[in-house]
Amino acid sequence: MTLYSDSVFQHQPLQTVQAVDDDRLIVTIPFNYTHFIKPANILHESLVPSDWRLIERDAVSSFPFLQSLPAGTMVCDNLESLRTVVNHANERYAASGIMTILNEFRGSEKKLTISIIGSYASQREMNEIRLRIFRHYFEIIKRKVTIDFTRNNHCFTSIGKIKEELTLFLDEVSLYNKCSIYITPSKESSSKVDIVILGSQDCSTVAENKVRLFIDNLNPLVHCDYIEIESLSLLPLIGGTEFSNFKNIVKRTHCHIYLPNLTPELYFNNSLDTELQKPTIYITGPKSLVLLTKYMLSDIIEKINKTPFIKQLSVMPIKRESMILFMQEPDFLKNIMFETGCFISIPSLGFSLPEGTGDIISFQGNSIEDVDNAIDKFMSCISSFYSAKYEFKMTASATADVSKLLSFNDSLSFITNSIVSLAKINDNYVFQVVGRSDGLKQAATPLAQFAPYLETDFVKSTITYQIELSNKEKDFIAGKKNGKIIKIMNMSSVTIKLLPFTDSNFIVEITCADLMDSVLGLSMFEDELPSILIFNVPESFHRQIIGVGGQTVQTIMRKFNVFIKFSNSFELNEKSESTSPNSSNFPQSFVRKKNVIIKCPAKNKSQIPLAKMELEKLVEKVMHGSYSCSIVRLTRPQWRLLTSSQLNCNLNRNRVKPSNFVTELEKTTNTFIKYPKLDHEEANHDTVSLEIYGIDNNSKNCCSELIKLLPCEYELKILKSGLFKDLMDTVSNTKRILTYHSNPLQLEFLNTVVVPLKLLYNVELLFKSNKTTDSVILNFYPDAFGVDWLPKGKLNDEIQLEISKTDLFSQMLENVKVFLKNQKMDIISQSFKTCEFDIITHEHRVEKENLSSKKLSQQGLDTNALSSAYTKKETSFQQPMHPPSTKRVPSSEAQHQNGGSRFQQTINAVGPFSAPDFKFTPMGNTY
Repeated sequence: MTLYSDSVFQHQPLQTVQAVDDDRLIVTIPFNYTHFIKPANILHESLVPSDWRLIERDAVSSFPFLQSLPAGTMVCDNLESLRTVVNHANERYAASGIMTILNEFRGSEKKLTISIIGSYASQREMNEIRLRIFRHYFEIIKRKVTIDFTRNNHCFTSIGKIKEELTLFLDEVSLYNKCSIYITPSKESSSKVDIVILGSQDCSTVAENKVRLFIDNLNPLVHCDYIEIESLSLLPLIGGTEFSNFKNIVKRTHCHIYLPNLTPELYFNNSLDTELQKPTIYITGPKSLVLLTKYMLSDIIEKINKTPFIKQLSVMPIKRESMILFMQEPDFLKNIMFETGCFISIPSLGFSLPEGTGDIISFQGNSIEDVDNAIDKFMSCISSFYSAKYEFKMTASATADVSKLLSFNDSLSFITNSIVSLAKINDNYVFQVVGRSDGLKQAATPLAQFAPYLETDFVKSTITYQIELSNKEKDFIAGKKNGKIIKIMNMSSVTIKLLPFTDSNFIVEITCADLMDSVLGLSMFEDELPSILIFNVPESFHRQIIGVGGQTVQTIMRKFNVFIKFSNSFELNEKSESTSPNSSNFPQSFVRKKNVIIKCPAKNKSQIPLAKMELEKLVEKVMHGSYSCSIVRLTRPQWRLLTSSQLNCNLNRNRVKPSNFVTELEKTTNTFIKYPKLDHEEANHDTVSLEIYGIDNNSKNCCSELIKLLPCEYELKILKSGLFKDLMDTVSNTKRILTYHSNPLQLEFLNTVVVPLKLLYNVELLFKSNKTTDSVILNFYPDAFGVDWLPKGKLNDEIQLEISKTDLFSQMLENVKVFLKNQKMDIISQSFKTCEFDIITHEHRVEKENLSSKKLSQQGLDTNALSSAYTKKETSFQQPMHPPSTKRVPSSEAQHQNGGSRFQQTINAVGPFSAPDFKFTPMGNTY
């Protein structure tokens, strides 16, 4: 088949004009074609009839892609909506001499193209058609919810059939949200079935959330609740950087959190016309843990529900449209919001402002830094789309057939996967292409055949590329005294201009008179574009890695021909108030900021990973060679309280720039604290090890300061009891209890003691056992009971005495004692106790090694035995921390509230019940 075949349009021939003797304009847009075939084995179906087509035997000529399908096959695709809008455009604009053609013959390659043909003077009407097509375009998205006969037995009858209650609900969702839903046997297992949801991007996401929520609601052991937020734009701010807040809450409470779709308006076809309520976060799980989750989320919402930081930038509409249509990662906007914790407001596909104005993109975040990061990532996406203009002057005798021009333009749009316009003005032909670099380079070959294709000759050609880049990279791209630009122009026949565009961006214009030379010049320029890698190196190591006068880092830079820049991530807290009265309105998360940039021209980008590896080796060398390491071993309750909002809000009291305790300790003692991620599953032990690295006595000083931040501990000693292990397992392995809900005592303890203590007083429980007694240890901070306290010194006896005299503390303690007495557990003593922790310093390890060596020598052991014994004994202290396991107890960030009867009210609200058979299922909109 030839590259430009007229046969592809035989099903819809041009009947109005066959030859072009005057001005003519053709605009071709490629679209993704998505389709799904209805399976044969369906247990239940709720279909949207307008979305499905029955394949007849005589239909293959109009849509060749379906030739391989047997007659009677049902297909759901996005073709019908495009056919409708094309027919409507032809009826409405026929009098204006504008024709719109839908090319369906590339369905097998998952592409459709629409071409709009008119005169050069009818650009306004053609643009109206283009926008109308965009508004009717959407892709069919498939969502799947798998239910299991065993785990989700509440969805099935006693004989194994799907409950009618569930199928009726699926019918309602299908009708209300305009999605097709059907149930089929799962390919994974014979004991599972799949609920398949087909619809537009937003509608299918909303329908999936509703189905999952209803399945949870069918479980009598699961409670559902929700939180409404004022605006969808607050959702990424609540989630935080990398959505760490949502992850941390899910790991601590073992509940499901269902989030609304972050980009409902990306396409005009969305659910906003039916979903009229405020954006809602849904929570499902055991009732007590749902209450805890709701409280933790409400606490975050209260802190961020202030005036957020907002920035706006202007982009060209054609770039925004291309980004939505052609980005390889369809969830690119969600990914940026996920990574940065910022909301991005972007106009829908098909949106239009008055002529001459650009699109306004808004960015909203908790801090200036987060907003700037989001803008950088977004502009990186925009900058990947180029504009190209190809002007050809032909011999005067050239007269082209419209169908030939249409065929050529359609093929060029398909090959480049770009929006392509072709304008014929007298003897001049002008192609304008907006797309990615690879597509524009591929365009050179077919465009070189354009004159022979029209059976004429080129008289003159001019090719212009425009690339939009950030102002921050202008000096890097141009080089000293524009040296890089001059070098490219000398080595090729292109002319390069740097033109101002907006406050944040500039335009690079590359012009050439020859197609192939223009591609060469474009490639050479792209070789000079910056390739960047950003990652974290602890501030404590920066000086040693940079070296005296920067010698060490300069050696690495010369070795790999890259540029390396170190920045201080503490700067967020140290900016002067004159530059910004507030740079953040929410405490920093425990996600380390990226503070090292490796940058080089794209032609040398393969060296970036090698340079990073060299830096990492240097960090390891400095860490283990020049630094001493102290290891602080904390209990799980101590670590949860240290990372709670209660302590870190106290640290940030009267601060303009917020921080957290790790950042503050590292900054004041010049150390590096290696700690586990908050959202990781906990290890199979009850302690958390923090490795503190520092020069000289810095690590010891940091340990001393850290100890001052540890919470109070109050111990209840009880006689040995066979039930004590059940209580201990309730806290240490909550997830297992929720999965295997067979012990009523554990569930009662969770609902009436563990969760209420977290909610009302932010108290964490620790259990210890010895040969004669058992101990329940309560960990808390004084301000939970109304005692003012700032972490400036170690907790003393006076503060402990003041706490013990408060009514809140007495009430809390009495409720715990009542539960223990009801279980026949006799309390033999109760008192405040000194915080327990282990500190292993470098000197301790050396001394231990010497003692061990001396003892082994006296016993006549050889050197190999000594080495083996030392290695085995010290492994638990020297190794990096194991990944956390699922044994995490839900943690509340509750703060003090007045009211003496809150404990009993909370218990009454929770009530006794069993826990559900529950499993966390990661998905795009579920946590």
